[in-house]
Amino acid sequence: MHRFLSLALVLLSAGCVTAPIPPGMADSDEVRAIRAIVEDVYTVVSGERGADRPWDRLAQHFLEGARLNLSRPTAEGSFVARSFTPEEFIENARRSSEQRAFHESPLVTRVLQFQGVAVAISSYEARVGDVVEPSFRGVNTFQLVRTAEGWRIASIAWSDEDAVVKLPPGWDRREH
Repeated sequence: MHRFLSLALVLLSAGCVTAPIPPGMADSDEVRAIRAIVEDVYTVVSGERGADRPWDRLAQHFLEGARLNLSRPTAEGSFVARSFTPEEFIENARRSSEQRAFHESPLVTRVLQFQGVAVAISSYEARVGDVVEPSFRGVNTFQLVRTAEGWRIASIAWSDEDAVVKLPPGWDRREH
């Protein structure tokens, strides 16, 4: 019986070989184009207090009808969500950038792409004002669609860490 169990375990473990990288996750031209958009979003929203930022360039990344969605935990343990059009988000960010510096940068970004749809999940850290250490961290999720003009963002949803929920291991430090 022991020999049978050992053989069964060997055969089962042989089936647990790491699968090859599926199409849409490999470093293709499409995935690189999506990563470039994600990186550009971080670049545009970041800057010193009062510095002009290329908000028009940010707006061009969005599909007509796109939404940006924030989910925040409340002190009571539930969640509150806010939703913005790209125009509303840009106007809020523009006003905020006149008052303080803001720098957001990706830590880890993973892209899954199939045909004309893609999702990018990106952990980030952000600094507000003149601080050196991150003010907060969180996760952005980007949904993108391929159009005749190229990849466009259909939606972004994000949530920041809080006192209880932190970025998971592997998502909490910058990729090299």
